[in-house]
Amino acid sequence: MRRMLQFIGVGLVVAVLFTSFGLGGALAAGPSATPTPDNPQSVPNGPWLQDDQTVSLASIMTNEDLYAKLQHLAEISKGRMTLEVAGYSNAPVDDLMQPVGYPLYVCKFGDNSDAKVKVFITSQIHGNEVLGTQAAVDLMQELIAGGKEADDILSKVSIWIMPRINPDGAAYTVNGERYPIRYSLGAWDPVSFGLLAGTKAPWYYSSRYQGYDQNRDYSPDVNFRINDTNKAAVEAALNDRTKNNSNYGGFYVTPEARIVTKVFTEFHPDIYLDLHHRGFNTLSDTDDRSVSIQVAADVAEPYTDP
Repeated sequence: MRRMLQFIGVGLVVAVLFTSFGLGGALAAGPSATPTPDNPQSVPNGPWLQDDQTVSLASIMTNEDLYAKLQHLAEISKGRMTLEVAGYSNAPVDDLMQPVGYPLYVCKFGDNSDAKVKVFITSQIHGNEVLGTQAAVDLMQELIAGGKEADDILSKVSIWIMPRINPDGAAYTVNGERYPIRYSLGAWDPVSFGLLAGTKAPWYYSSRYQGYDQNRDYSPDVNFRINDTNKAAVEAALNDRTKNNSNYGGFYVTPEARIVTKVFTEFHPDIYLDLHHRGFNTLSDTDDRSVSIQVAADVAEPYTDP
Protein backbone atom coordinates (compact mmCIF):
# COMPACT_ATOMS: atom_id res chain seq x y z
CA MET A 1 0.00 0.00 0.00
CA ARG A 2 2.78 2.45 0.91
CA ARG A 3 4.51 1.88 -2.43
CA MET A 4 1.22 2.40 -4.25
CA LEU A 5 0.69 5.73 -2.47
CA GLN A 6 4.19 6.80 -3.42
CA PHE A 7 3.38 6.27 -7.07
CA ILE A 8 0.10 8.19 -6.65
CA GLY A 9 2.02 11.25 -5.47
CA VAL A 10 4.62 10.99 -8.22
CA GLY A 11 1.93 10.34 -10.82
CA LEU A 12 0.13 13.59 -10.04
CA VAL A 13 3.35 15.59 -10.23
CA VAL A 14 4.31 14.06 -13.57
CA ALA A 15 0.80 14.64 -14.92
CA VAL A 16 0.92 18.32 -13.98
CA LEU A 17 4.43 18.61 -15.40
CA PHE A 18 3.22 17.21 -18.72
CA THR A 19 0.36 19.70 -18.77
CA SER A 20 2.60 22.64 -17.82
CA PHE A 21 5.25 21.84 -20.40
CA GLY A 22 2.66 21.01 -23.08
CA LEU A 23 4.13 17.56 -23.60
CA GLY A 24 1.35 15.16 -22.79
CA GLY A 25 -0.22 14.84 -26.21
CA ALA A 26 3.06 14.57 -28.06
CA LEU A 27 4.41 11.84 -25.81
CA ALA A 28 1.18 9.90 -25.64
CA ALA A 29 0.81 9.58 -29.39
CA GLY A 30 2.11 6.38 -30.89
CA PRO A 31 4.46 6.14 -33.88
CA SER A 32 2.97 7.15 -37.19
CA ALA A 33 4.16 5.88 -40.53
CA THR A 34 7.71 4.58 -40.78
CA PRO A 35 9.92 7.68 -40.66
CA THR A 36 11.84 8.66 -43.76
CA PRO A 37 13.98 11.71 -44.54
CA ASP A 38 11.00 13.14 -46.43
CA ASN A 39 8.48 12.22 -43.73
CA PRO A 40 10.06 12.55 -40.28
CA GLN A 41 7.95 12.14 -37.14
CA SER A 42 9.73 15.10 -35.58
CA VAL A 43 12.57 17.46 -36.31
CA PRO A 44 15.30 16.52 -33.81
CA ASN A 45 17.78 19.00 -35.28
CA GLY A 46 15.66 22.09 -34.90
CA PRO A 47 14.32 24.61 -35.15
CA TRP A 48 16.67 26.32 -32.73
CA LEU A 49 17.04 29.85 -31.43
CA GLN A 50 18.68 32.05 -34.04
CA ASP A 51 21.32 34.68 -33.29
CA ASP A 52 19.05 37.53 -34.37
CA GLN A 53 15.91 36.13 -32.72
CA THR A 54 14.37 38.07 -29.83
CA VAL A 55 13.31 36.02 -26.83
CA SER A 56 10.77 37.38 -24.37
CA LEU A 57 10.91 36.31 -20.74
CA ALA A 58 7.77 38.28 -19.89
CA SER A 59 5.81 35.14 -19.02
CA ILE A 60 8.56 33.83 -16.72
CA MET A 61 7.99 34.85 -13.11
CA THR A 62 10.52 37.15 -11.52
CA ASN A 63 11.35 36.51 -7.89
CA GLU A 64 8.92 39.25 -6.93
CA ASP A 65 6.21 37.71 -9.13
CA LEU A 66 6.78 34.30 -7.58
CA TYR A 67 6.72 35.55 -4.00
CA ALA A 68 3.48 37.45 -4.59
CA LYS A 69 1.96 34.35 -6.18
CA LEU A 70 2.97 32.15 -3.25
CA GLN A 71 1.52 34.63 -0.75
CA HIS A 72 -1.73 34.67 -2.71
CA LEU A 73 -1.90 30.87 -2.86
CA ALA A 74 -1.34 30.62 0.89
CA GLU A 75 -4.10 33.17 1.53
CA ILE A 76 -6.70 31.36 -0.61
CA SER A 77 -5.68 27.83 0.39
CA LYS A 78 -8.02 27.71 3.41
CA GLY A 79 -5.29 26.10 5.46
CA ARG A 80 -4.25 23.52 2.88
CA MET A 81 -0.88 25.20 2.33
CA THR A 82 1.41 26.94 4.79
CA LEU A 83 4.18 29.20 3.50
CA GLU A 84 7.46 29.57 5.35
CA VAL A 85 10.83 31.18 4.69
CA ALA A 86 13.51 28.51 5.05
CA GLY A 87 16.47 30.88 4.71
CA TYR A 88 18.06 33.56 2.54
CA SER A 89 20.29 33.22 -0.50
CA ASN A 90 23.16 35.40 0.76
CA ALA A 91 22.89 34.69 4.46
CA PRO A 92 26.02 33.71 6.38
CA VAL A 93 26.31 29.93 6.25
CA ASP A 94 26.15 29.79 10.05
CA ASP A 95 22.99 31.96 10.23
CA LEU A 96 20.76 31.00 7.31
CA MET A 97 17.79 33.03 8.58
CA GLN A 98 19.66 36.32 8.46
CA PRO A 99 17.65 38.28 5.84
CA VAL A 100 20.41 38.90 3.30
CA GLY A 101 19.56 38.23 -0.33
CA TYR A 102 16.40 36.56 -1.59
CA PRO A 103 14.18 34.32 0.56
CA LEU A 104 13.88 30.62 -0.21
CA TYR A 105 10.30 29.56 0.47
CA VAL A 106 8.96 26.14 1.40
CA CYS A 107 5.29 25.50 0.65
CA LYS A 108 3.90 22.81 2.94
CA PHE A 109 0.92 20.62 2.23
CA GLY A 110 0.83 18.56 5.42
CA ASP A 111 3.37 18.07 8.18
CA ASN A 112 6.35 15.75 8.56
CA SER A 113 4.44 13.01 10.36
CA ASP A 114 5.28 9.47 9.28
CA ALA A 115 1.54 8.76 9.15
CA LYS A 116 1.60 9.85 5.49
CA VAL A 117 3.92 9.28 2.55
CA LYS A 118 6.18 12.34 2.30
CA VAL A 119 7.14 13.87 -1.06
CA PHE A 120 9.71 16.68 -1.29
CA ILE A 121 9.93 18.75 -4.49
CA THR A 122 12.57 21.35 -5.38
CA SER A 123 12.93 23.34 -8.59
CA GLN A 124 15.27 25.74 -10.38
CA ILE A 125 18.48 24.70 -8.69
CA HIS A 126 19.93 26.02 -11.94
CA GLY A 127 18.66 29.56 -12.36
CA ASN A 128 18.27 29.24 -16.13
CA GLU A 129 16.02 26.16 -15.86
CA VAL A 130 12.84 28.12 -15.35
CA LEU A 131 9.91 25.92 -16.36
CA GLY A 132 9.97 23.54 -13.39
CA THR A 133 9.05 26.46 -11.15
CA GLN A 134 5.94 27.17 -13.20
CA ALA A 135 5.07 23.47 -13.11
CA ALA A 136 5.47 23.44 -9.32
CA VAL A 137 3.15 26.45 -9.03
CA ASP A 138 0.63 24.71 -11.30
CA LEU A 139 0.78 21.67 -9.01
CA MET A 140 0.14 23.83 -5.94
CA GLN A 141 -2.84 25.44 -7.65
CA GLU A 142 -4.25 21.98 -8.42
CA LEU A 143 -3.85 20.88 -4.81
CA ILE A 144 -5.40 24.09 -3.44
CA ALA A 145 -8.33 23.95 -5.86
CA GLY A 146 -9.26 20.57 -4.44
CA GLY A 147 -11.46 17.97 -6.01
CA LYS A 148 -11.68 14.23 -5.52
CA GLU A 149 -8.19 13.40 -6.80
CA ALA A 150 -6.39 16.19 -4.95
CA ASP A 151 -8.33 15.56 -1.73
CA ASP A 152 -7.60 11.85 -1.88
CA ILE A 153 -3.89 12.44 -2.43
CA LEU A 154 -3.57 14.98 0.40
CA SER A 155 -5.33 12.57 2.74
CA LYS A 156 -2.47 10.12 2.19
CA VAL A 157 0.52 12.20 1.08
CA SER A 158 2.32 15.20 2.60
CA ILE A 159 4.02 17.36 -0.05
CA TRP A 160 6.61 20.05 0.64
CA ILE A 161 7.67 22.22 -2.31
CA MET A 162 10.56 24.66 -2.68
CA PRO A 163 9.71 26.17 -6.08
CA ARG A 164 12.89 28.21 -6.63
CA ILE A 165 16.07 27.32 -4.79
CA ASN A 166 18.40 29.51 -6.87
CA PRO A 167 16.78 32.96 -6.80
CA ASP A 168 20.07 34.77 -7.47
CA GLY A 169 20.71 32.86 -10.70
CA ALA A 170 17.08 33.40 -11.70
CA ALA A 171 17.41 37.17 -11.20
CA TYR A 172 20.76 37.59 -12.99
CA THR A 173 20.92 40.45 -15.49
CA VAL A 174 23.29 41.49 -18.28
CA ASN A 175 23.29 45.13 -19.36
CA GLY A 176 20.04 45.63 -17.49
CA GLU A 177 18.27 42.74 -19.22
CA ARG A 178 17.14 39.53 -17.51
CA TYR A 179 19.58 36.73 -18.26
CA PRO A 180 19.05 33.78 -15.88
CA ILE A 181 22.20 31.74 -15.32
CA ARG A 182 23.04 28.32 -13.95
CA TYR A 183 24.99 29.48 -10.93
CA SER A 184 24.17 30.44 -7.35
CA LEU A 185 26.03 33.69 -6.79
CA GLY A 186 28.76 34.19 -4.22
CA ALA A 187 32.49 34.79 -4.54
CA TRP A 188 34.84 32.14 -3.16
CA ASP A 189 36.28 33.38 0.12
CA PRO A 190 38.22 30.62 1.89
CA VAL A 191 38.97 32.82 4.90
CA SER A 192 35.25 33.03 5.70
CA PHE A 193 35.31 29.26 6.24
CA GLY A 194 38.39 29.41 8.43
CA LEU A 195 40.66 28.24 5.62
CA LEU A 196 43.95 29.75 4.53
CA ALA A 197 43.81 32.53 1.95
CA GLY A 198 44.75 31.08 -1.41
CA THR A 199 42.94 27.77 -0.82
CA LYS A 200 41.50 26.72 -4.17
CA ALA A 201 37.77 26.93 -4.80
CA PRO A 202 35.60 23.82 -5.13
CA TRP A 203 35.67 22.35 -8.63
CA TYR A 204 32.13 23.56 -9.40
CA TYR A 205 32.95 27.24 -8.83
CA SER A 206 32.77 29.62 -11.81
CA SER A 207 35.23 32.50 -11.61
CA ARG A 208 33.51 34.07 -14.62
CA TYR A 209 30.14 34.34 -12.88
CA GLN A 210 31.48 34.44 -9.31
CA GLY A 211 29.18 31.62 -8.27
CA TYR A 212 28.68 27.90 -7.80
CA ASP A 213 26.80 25.13 -9.56
CA GLN A 214 24.58 24.46 -6.57
CA ASN A 215 23.66 21.06 -7.98
CA ARG A 216 27.25 19.97 -7.24
CA ASP A 217 27.48 21.51 -3.77
CA TYR A 218 25.73 18.70 -1.87
CA SER A 219 27.53 15.96 0.03
CA PRO A 220 26.45 12.35 0.67
CA ASP A 221 27.02 13.24 4.32
CA VAL A 222 24.20 15.72 4.98
CA ASN A 223 25.93 16.75 8.22
CA PHE A 224 29.23 17.72 6.57
CA ARG A 225 30.22 21.34 7.12
CA ILE A 226 33.63 22.89 6.48
CA ASN A 227 33.23 24.88 9.69
CA ASP A 228 33.08 21.67 11.75
CA THR A 229 35.79 19.74 9.88
CA ASN A 230 39.56 19.58 10.25
CA LYS A 231 40.61 22.67 8.31
CA ALA A 232 43.97 21.27 7.22
CA ALA A 233 42.23 18.23 5.72
CA VAL A 234 39.77 20.41 3.82
CA GLU A 235 42.56 22.65 2.52
CA ALA A 236 44.52 19.62 1.38
CA ALA A 237 41.49 18.20 -0.44
CA LEU A 238 40.67 21.49 -2.18
CA ASN A 239 44.27 22.01 -3.25
CA ASP A 240 44.55 18.45 -4.62
CA ARG A 241 43.15 18.14 -8.15
CA THR A 242 42.79 14.37 -7.71
CA LYS A 243 40.25 15.00 -4.93
CA ASN A 244 38.77 18.37 -5.86
CA ASN A 245 36.90 17.15 -8.96
CA SER A 246 33.59 15.74 -10.16
CA ASN A 247 34.32 12.28 -8.74
CA TYR A 248 33.78 13.65 -5.24
CA GLY A 249 30.86 15.30 -3.50
CA GLY A 250 30.35 18.94 -2.73
CA PHE A 251 31.47 21.03 0.22
CA TYR A 252 28.22 22.77 1.24
CA VAL A 253 29.66 26.23 0.65
CA THR A 254 26.41 27.83 -0.61
CA PRO A 255 23.70 29.02 1.76
CA GLU A 256 21.12 27.61 -0.67
CA ALA A 257 22.44 24.04 -0.45
CA ARG A 258 22.49 24.24 3.33
CA ILE A 259 18.94 25.63 3.38
CA VAL A 260 17.59 22.85 1.16
CA THR A 261 19.39 20.24 3.24
CA LYS A 262 17.96 21.74 6.43
CA VAL A 263 14.43 21.33 5.05
CA PHE A 264 15.25 17.85 3.71
CA THR A 265 16.47 16.58 7.07
CA GLU A 266 13.49 18.12 8.87
CA PHE A 267 11.00 16.51 6.48
CA HIS A 268 12.82 13.18 6.00
CA PRO A 269 10.93 12.46 2.74
CA ASP A 270 10.11 9.11 1.22
CA ILE A 271 10.46 10.60 -2.28
CA TYR A 272 12.52 13.57 -3.44
CA LEU A 273 11.85 15.13 -6.87
CA ASP A 274 14.31 17.75 -8.15
CA LEU A 275 12.98 19.37 -11.34
CA HIS A 276 15.39 20.20 -14.20
CA HIS A 277 15.43 21.04 -17.88
CA ARG A 278 17.05 18.62 -20.31
CA GLY A 279 18.12 18.51 -23.94
CA PHE A 280 16.25 16.69 -26.68
CA ASN A 281 17.07 13.37 -28.28
CA THR A 282 15.17 10.73 -30.25
CA LEU A 283 13.76 7.45 -28.99
CA SER A 284 15.88 5.24 -31.23
CA ASP A 285 17.57 4.96 -34.60
CA THR A 286 14.26 3.87 -36.14
CA ASP A 287 11.87 6.05 -34.13
CA ASP A 288 12.73 9.73 -34.37
CA ARG A 289 10.11 11.09 -31.99
CA SER A 290 11.71 13.53 -29.59
CA VAL A 291 12.22 12.61 -25.95
CA SER A 292 11.46 15.81 -24.09
CA ILE A 293 11.00 14.68 -20.49
CA GLN A 294 13.01 12.25 -18.42
CA VAL A 295 12.58 10.82 -14.94
CA ALA A 296 15.87 9.76 -13.39
CA ALA A 297 15.19 7.57 -10.36
CA ASP A 298 17.68 6.46 -7.75
CA VAL A 299 16.20 3.39 -6.08
CA ALA A 300 17.91 2.46 -2.84
CA GLU A 301 17.30 1.09 0.60
CA PRO A 302 15.89 3.65 3.05
CA TYR A 303 18.65 6.04 4.10
CA THR A 304 19.74 6.42 7.70
CA ASP A 305 21.34 9.39 9.36
CA PRO A 306 25.11 8.93 9.74
